[in-house]
Amino acid sequence: MGSVRHLAWWLSTLVLSCSSPVFAQVDTTYRIVAHYDTQPASVAPPPSANTTALGVLKTYASASALEAGFVSVKVLTDIGRSSRFEVVEVWASQAAHTAHRAALAYATLQTAIAPWLVGPVEEIAHTHFK
Repeated sequence: MGSVRHLAWWLSTLVLSCSSPVFAQVDTTYRIVAHYDTQPASVAPPPSANTTALGVLKTYASASALEAGFVSVKVLTDIGRSSRFEVVEVWASQAAHTAHRAALAYATLQTAIAPWLVGPVEEIAHTHFK
């Protein structure tokens, strides 16, 4: 399982690093890749859940898009295991991301995704890309 996370980290780094031209100035955007391991949708939903884990993450992505400093968000599903997700967020700056963490969309995500999680959320910040 560790090797899958390691591979996901390297792939996300490769995708993010290839997204800007080689000779561009230093990118000041702030990128976060978050890894979510959840209960499979085939398992009875947790009592406090009113949607699937994927539904929670998509709702979060849509709500985040309305915030100041938002650049993009992608919710990716592991092809081999549909209960494993990567959320790749890009914010205009670290300050925009910090403000986002204090906003309603992030707080709602934390509450809504908690019943689905089977482990801690792993997050990696990516900064200073060219």
